[in-house]
Amino acid sequence: MDEKKYNIINEKSIDTILNSLTNSQIISYISNDIVNILIENKEKLETLIINENDPLYSNKIPKIKIEDYITRFFTYSKIEISTLILSYIYIKRFIHKENYIISFRNIFRLIMSCTILAIKFNENKVYKNTFYAKVGGFDVDDLNNLEYDIFYRLDFNLRVLDSEFYEIILKIYKDIYDEG
Repeated sequence: MDEKKYNIINEKSIDTILNSLTNSQIISYISNDIVNILIENKEKLETLIINENDPLYSNKIPKIKIEDYITRFFTYSKIEISTLILSYIYIKRFIHKENYIISFRNIFRLIMSCTILAIKFNENKVYKNTFYAKVGGFDVDDLNNLEYDIFYRLDFNLRVLDSEFYEIILKIYKDIYDEG
């Protein structure tokens, strides 16, 4: 977003836009975007050699839908919607930076680790990883390793510019209300 557009957007209007969106709309948007990326990657995965040593790789594919997984974690961990949006930004940033091909074998682990990073960066009340591991269906040692791995691969940079955050909120809003 260029600086001129950013200056037009003030904090009040962003709060108004964010408050006009329900949590379920935002979760649905994020989930659908991730599923669309998975669908786009399907052809790439057919020719890709899978790195089973990648910490994000999982032998098991969870049977839960992505939207249900995110909703469950959001509900039981009682995180702010802004934290979930940060997690989404980290996921997109990771995919872009690493030129990473997400699949059903790694997306749940990526969602979980990015959400943990977002919680620790954004929330005032943070629980121990044992709590988040239980809610997300992970072994706590595995979660700790994933958290560090993603943090490292993001170059320890969790800062999100206001303009980047606002741009995502506006995109979600426009996509939801343009589709009706």
